[in-house]
Amino acid sequence: MIVGKWQIGLHIQSDSIVAVALVRKQGGWRQQRWWMLPLAPHQDGEQRRQALIEALTPWRAQLPRYSSIRLGFPAQRTLQRELPRPATTLCEPECEAWLGAVAARQLSLPPDALAFDYAERQDGYAVTAARAAEVAELMACARALRFTPAALTPDASALACLLPYTDDACQAIVAQAGAQWLWATRERWGVCTTPGVEGLMSLGAQLGVQAQEIALCGASLEAGGWQPFDPWQVITWPCLPKPEETGRFAVALGLALGAA
Repeated sequence: MIVGKWQIGLHIQSDSIVAVALVRKQGGWRQQRWWMLPLAPHQDGEQRRQALIEALTPWRAQLPRYSSIRLGFPAQRTLQRELPRPATTLCEPECEAWLGAVAARQLSLPPDALAFDYAERQDGYAVTAARAAEVAELMACARALRFTPAALTPDASALACLLPYTDDACQAIVAQAGAQWLWATRERWGVCTTPGVEGLMSLGAQLGVQAQEIALCGASLEAGGWQPFDPWQVITWPCLPKPEETGRFAVALGLALGAA
């Protein structure tokens, strides 16, 4: 790793783009910059692409030559499957081909229409898949901006990188994304589409955790017992001024931390 290299988390939201640049130092993380960029309204994929490029072109010009950019991919546009191990032992390329074929069949998609990644579990594989066309669209934006993402990561999964900074009793971490809740535990992640307090209560029931075991990034709810968590506290040496809505940076911070 290049000493002093900027490690950047870039999170595209519905109405804005947020990013955080960190540098790993002895004893913690030094923040270099943070950005909140407005995103022009868009109706279709091409308008969205143009809006992203227009918003990010000046931003890209501010970055040093050696930067590692981790880009968030919308978790709601992904599909997750738990697959058992194959009956016979396969080498890595064979295993990837087998997982891709099984995932495509379960999702009723041709294999070449699927982009996927997987993690090995004790009893099988956790497969995360997305439509290849949507991944290609985001990668095309990155190429137009002259960078190759160090990783393309489901945004909700990046929240898990914040868990070591929460209270010892914390079992899950949650951040608001529009009317939805992004969530992560140490083993799982996902999206809760039920808004507000009702969504948090149903998520707790789904995960089997109590309200006081859920860290709530940035959002302020008067009742419910959830742990308030300011994601800015993961930064040892922050730069000023601090943004007003630090909760909106939770995913970007998780992405930047994951670049270590």
